[in-house]
Order: sequence, then structure tokens, then C-alpha cells
Amino acid sequence: MRAGFSAIEVMVGAVLMMGLIAGVLHLIRQGNYMIELARDHTRTTQILQSKIEDMRTYRWIDIGPEGNVETFTPEGQFASSFGTDYVCYIWNWDLIPGEKKQVYVYAFWKDSKSRSHFTIFTTRFTKDGLNDYYYRAI
Repeated sequence: MRAGFSAIEVMVGAVLMMGLIAGVLHLIRQGNYMIELARDHTRTTQILQSKIEDMRTYRWIDIGPEGNVETFTPEGQFASSFGTDYVCYIWNWDLIPGEKKQVYVYAFWKDSKSRSHFTIFTTRFTKDGLNDYYYRAI
């Protein structure tokens, strides 16, 4: 008589293998999603930093009145490929009317699962002089 596996043992082994394969595929999918989120966050950071750097060359009147919200289109090397994936805004308000403004630059986008995300940077500008330049993500 030959020793071998019974049909039940083979089925149990097959179910365990399918569970293992399904788990590995889920981990791969989650890993790819996390990479996508990191890539999009990096892109928005680059877009917002670039816009703030560009705004440093603006004249005081170019920044706009308090409460002014305007959209802008991303620029740069990847803007032709990915620029339409992001909706970008600039919003400002007066810290000291006519002297110092707080400026928010933010971007919204949707990921491959249609979930909305956003990134916001803020900085300050002063009239007729240099301000300690800084920006930070919120």
C-alpha cells in the first residue's frame, strides 16, 4: 500500500496557500498605495514651495487684498504631465493691515481610490522691507 495525502489534506493545503497568496497580494497593493500617497505628497510639497519662492519676487500689491483667494496652475518640469491632478489656491489675510500679510498656499488632489487629500503651506510677507523668511506645512 502506498502512503499519500488524502483529498481533505490536499484541500486544506490549497486553502492555506490561497490565504497566504491573498495576504501577500493585499500587502503589495497596500504598499503601492502608500507609495502613491508619498509621491503625491512630495509633488504637492514641490508645487507649494515653488509657488512661495516665486511669490518672494512679487511686489506688495501683487500679493492681493486681504481675503483674496486665487487659483494657480502648477509650473515646472512635471506640470505638463501631472499639473492637472492638483487644484492649487493662494489665500492671504492681513496680520498688520498694510504692513504684514499671512499667506496660505494649498493644494488638493484625489488619489486612485478617489479619496481627497490636501497640503497647506504658510508664510508671511512684509511691505517695504525684508521679513524673516520662513514657511511651514500645516
